[in-house]
Amino acid sequence: MEAFEPYRRLHEIKHDFKRSEEFYHSFRHQFIISLFLVVKRHDKNLQLDETMNGNLQLYADEMLSCVESVLYKDFTYPDGRLEEELKTMNRIVSVKPELEQHMEFINKLHLKAKEMIVRHYPPVFELSATGFRLLERYSRMYNLEFVSNFYSASGSTESSIVIQ
Repeated sequence: MEAFEPYRRLHEIKHDFKRSEEFYHSFRHQFIISLFLVVKRHDKNLQLDETMNGNLQLYADEMLSCVESVLYKDFTYPDGRLEEELKTMNRIVSVKPELEQHMEFINKLHLKAKEMIVRHYPPVFELSATGFRLLERYSRMYNLEFVSNFYSASGSTESSIVIQ
């Protein structure tokens, strides 16, 4: 029977690809709405314009990428390699003292982004302790990047954030 269905596997791959694309689209959409609500509470005059939508979409895409990357690394990397990457990420996401005035906003965004990850990616509950910490650092890095873009777009040069 298999000889009469030479493209069956290709159809299955296409179906899986379509399901993945639908998942990514849904995640991005929900992520953008959820995080914009946090941003809107921070700045009531803000509108979801093209720039803000683009920054939130980039943030969503980075979160998708980092979750999948950390899941892969946690399940395939040896413990020592995972620990080394965690040490590197710890250095990268150290928060500067000049950001302390924005920490409440930064943390609210970060918590909402993590909530979205947990809601959409149940496999994160299977991460090792090191893998979970690594996911935390990567998500913090992208959080800081978004906040930097947010303040740059708003024209507040004093609030620009530089990630080491």
